[in-house]
Amino acid sequence: MLNWSKLGNPEQSTPKLTMNRRLMKPVRWRLYGILAVVALIPACLGSDASSKPQKAAENDSAAVVDLAKDPTPDSEPAVDLAKDPTPAPVVDLAKDPAPDSEPVVDLAKDPQPDPPTDPAQQAEEIPSLTKPFTEEEKDSVLDDFVTPDQIAAKAFQPPPDAKQLSKKNLWVDRKNSRVYCDGYVAMRDGPLEMFACGVGTKEHESIVAVLAAAGEVHAALLAIGAQQGKPVQVLPEYKPATGQRIRVWVTYFDKDGKFQSVDARTWIRKEDNKAMETDWVFGGSQVWTDPEDGVKHYSANSGDMICVSNFTTAMMDVPVESSADAGLLLYRPFSTNIPDPGTPVRLILQPIEEGKPEWVAPDEKVLSKSQPTQE
Repeated sequence: MLNWSKLGNPEQSTPKLTMNRRLMKPVRWRLYGILAVVALIPACLGSDASSKPQKAAENDSAAVVDLAKDPTPDSEPAVDLAKDPTPAPVVDLAKDPAPDSEPVVDLAKDPQPDPPTDPAQQAEEIPSLTKPFTEEEKDSVLDDFVTPDQIAAKAFQPPPDAKQLSKKNLWVDRKNSRVYCDGYVAMRDGPLEMFACGVGTKEHESIVAVLAAAGEVHAALLAIGAQQGKPVQVLPEYKPATGQRIRVWVTYFDKDGKFQSVDARTWIRKEDNKAMETDWVFGGSQVWTDPEDGVKHYSANSGDMICVSNFTTAMMDVPVESSADAGLLLYRPFSTNIPDPGTPVRLILQPIEEGKPEWVAPDEKVLSKSQPTQE
């Protein structure tokens, strides 16, 4: 129960309560307003989020084009193929087979628009001993470039008293036990594995490139009576190449036009900077048969004609151990004794017979310059 004595007379307290209610009324409305605002915030947020997809959908729907009415709204007007199946101008290939290119040649009427030269003209372009290159041809521009082997093929006259065995400037003289083969200086400085190789094989590691193939030179040596041995054996143990010793001479004309005849070994030096002293031997290489077609091949034709590094495929080799590994090469070119690359040379091979006097250097009779024919 309320203690009215402490609260006072109810009648007297009524005005105070009424006044308090009046004072609280504005406060209550303010609270109601705040609560109402708070209650409306989620609703407002939800309505904005839901309105975005709706606006996007409206925008998308506005961008939609009736493809049935306008199949290509952003491109050129559509063509009704039923009415105009070929709107672009058609080129009649029968009348104009290639309007944007050069005129087409009728092969039925003109099967060879650029006919080759006649056989006589072609024969004139082939190197031969009867028509050597002129000085003007040797110094011609790059468009008329003459290769060193073409120059070598026409550089010299045939040797006297010799029989030709090959059109690649190869002759034999049985009376004087000589094989003649023409070529040119291919390299005068660099890693050396061969003294001589065939043209188009191993010129990058040979001093001389010979026009004739190794197999042809082999046959020429047999024709003058040279005795063939065996190539070097590496495994299971080293055995040097065997065969008759062959002396090799190099004949050529120097820059001053003077005849030179030198021992080929003077173009090769050892590590002590002295010329090579060992003679080559006629090992004879080997023949192998291709298992696919049964064709036989002479192995030295790949470039191993006259070697200074041991190869089981060498036609002529040194009868001493001489590695072919790049870091263990025994011999190098004697550059100061070798003329410029491209210089035509004639090699003369002579078998050495035991107990007989050594061969002397050939004289200038074995080499004479070809004279250009008069047009």
